[in-house]
Amino acid sequence: MKGKLFVFILVFLFTALGVLLLTKRELPFRIITLPSIHSSYQDEAGESVYIKALTNDLESPYFHKDLISNVTIKNEHNFIDMNIIDIHFSENEYIYMENTYQYVSFELGITVVPAEGEILLENSVLELTYDNGEILELEIGSFYVLFGETLNDLSLDNLFALHGELDGVDTITGIYVELYNKTDHHITIKRIETLGSLYFDNHMLKEIEEVPLHYDKVTDILLIEEYSHTKKHALYNQQYTIIANQSNQFFVPLLYNGDVAFVYRFPLQVVFEIEGEEKIYIIDDFPYINTPLFKPELEDSFVLYEKD
Repeated sequence: MKGKLFVFILVFLFTALGVLLLTKRELPFRIITLPSIHSSYQDEAGESVYIKALTNDLESPYFHKDLISNVTIKNEHNFIDMNIIDIHFSENEYIYMENTYQYVSFELGITVVPAEGEILLENSVLELTYDNGEILELEIGSFYVLFGETLNDLSLDNLFALHGELDGVDTITGIYVELYNKTDHHITIKRIETLGSLYFDNHMLKEIEEVPLHYDKVTDILLIEEYSHTKKHALYNQQYTIIANQSNQFFVPLLYNGDVAFVYRFPLQVVFEIEGEEKIYIIDDFPYINTPLFKPELEDSFVLYEKD
C-alpha cells in the first residue's frame, strides 16, 4: 500500500511539474514600459538616450538590433528619427503580477542633431520597425530634447534634487544649485527653466545660505506653511546678483503641469544677464534621483504588451 502511495505521489509531482513547464513555455512574449518624462540636453557631439523596459524573454528576436531597420519617437503631431546604438540587458529580476521579468534598455542616438532649438513630444511612443515589416510600438510618455551650446560665463559648483512623495509618487520637489561667476562683471540671475510639462516656480526662486538635505520639505526651505506643486505656472523674473568671481546658492521648487509624474533627469537653463545682455547657461541632464524606474508604487502606470 505504501509503495502504491509513493508511486502515486511521484506521478502527481511529475505531472504538476510538466504542467508548470508547459505553462511557462506557452507564455507569450511580453514587454512592459512605464510612461514617464524623458528629458535631455544634446550638444553638437550628440548623446545617447536610454529607453528602459521589462521583458520576460531576453532572447527574443525583438531585441536583435541588427533586425531593426528603423527607429522613431513620435506622437500624433510630430516625430524625431533615431538610430539604434545598442540594446543592453540585465538578468536582475522584477516580479510583476506573479511573473518574472528582466530589465532591457534601448540605447538610441538622434539621427540629426541641430545647432539649437528643442523638441517637445507629449504622449509619445517608441516605434521600432523590423526587417520583416513588423512594427513594435511602445508607449514611453513625454520626450523632450534641448539642443545648443553652453556658455562659459557661469560654472556649476554644486547641484542636486530634493525629492519626496507627491500624489503617491516619489519624485523631485525642487532643485538646489550653486553657481559661480567666472567673469569680472556682475551677473544677474533672472530665472531657471527646463522643458515640456515641467516648470520651475521662479516666483519662489530663493537665494539661500545653507545647503539643504535631500529630503527637506519645500515649505521648510521657503519658510512657508504650505505649497502646491501643481499650481499654474507663470513666467517670473528675479534679480539675484552674483558678484564677479564669487558663487551663490539657490533653491527653486518644481511645478508639474497636470498629474505628478516620476522624473529623475532633465537639463537646466539658467537665464541670466551680464552687461545688459540676456544669456542662457545650460546645465547638462543627469540623474537627480538614484532609484529604479520600475517599482511597486508605480505599477498602476505600467503598460504591458504581448506578442504571440
